[in-house]
Amino acid sequence: MHRGNVLITGISSGIGRGAALFLADKGFNVFGTVRTQSDFEEIHNLKIANIHPILMDVTNNEQIDKVRAQLADTPLSGLINNAGIAISGPLKYLSEDKIRRQFDVNVFGLLKVTQAFIPNLELNKKLNEEAGRIINISSISGRMVTPFTSSYSASKFAVEALSDGMRRELSHSGIMVCVVEPGPIKTNIWDKAIQEDTADFRNEYKAVSDFRQEYIHKTIDNALPVENVSQAIYEALTDVNPKIRKIVTRNAGIFKMILKLPDRWVDYFARKRINLSELEKKIS
Repeated sequence: MHRGNVLITGISSGIGRGAALFLADKGFNVFGTVRTQSDFEEIHNLKIANIHPILMDVTNNEQIDKVRAQLADTPLSGLINNAGIAISGPLKYLSEDKIRRQFDVNVFGLLKVTQAFIPNLELNKKLNEEAGRIINISSISGRMVTPFTSSYSASKFAVEALSDGMRRELSHSGIMVCVVEPGPIKTNIWDKAIQEDTADFRNEYKAVSDFRQEYIHKTIDNALPVENVSQAIYEALTDVNPKIRKIVTRNAGIFKMILKLPDRWVDYFARKRINLSELEKKIS
């Protein structure tokens, strides 16, 4: 059963790759972007007939324009903005270059890709009677900030705001905009986190940096499989009245309850969770 064409950014690994495989299995024709030739060849060598890798970096305007031209006559039933990076570290020391890179990929890249392929979502309505949908992959970090993920959270808060704007501004065209907000998911992002350079933590945050490895391992143990996110994306694409926001994490109800707590309470729990209480003891 052919369910239409979808474009997914960042399918080389993690959530993007999981979504590509899941949606292809459900009958979608998947165009998926990767940044490197080696990733292109790896996806191509999977030899899945309805998954088509495309070389496109979401921060490269020339590549976006090239792919837009290639797919100009292709109706899209879905655009899944998944490509993203996570940069961590205390804002006191995090370099401007790192923060700009965070926003270039997670925010400006998402916006440029969306602007480029809205015509394909509109074309789907002309040819298939229903406009395509935009699915933006945000994060629970786009709803609540924990220490040392401030730059990442800021980019995801921006994704949340852009999604609200898109949904309201595109409603006349029939294009629905949904947000999927994963919590910890079992992907290779955690391998990258373990190997990440913690020089930005400096001596001031050394105690927290040392605790960080233990915290990451505990997070991995409680992470959900990537299929949970793929299912949420599928529902956002196919439900008649999809949820505007879908949290994908363990104990989602508790997370929603935390969001309603007074800010000072949330501050306290955030500091305790990341071991900042020990740092405060040393300073005092």
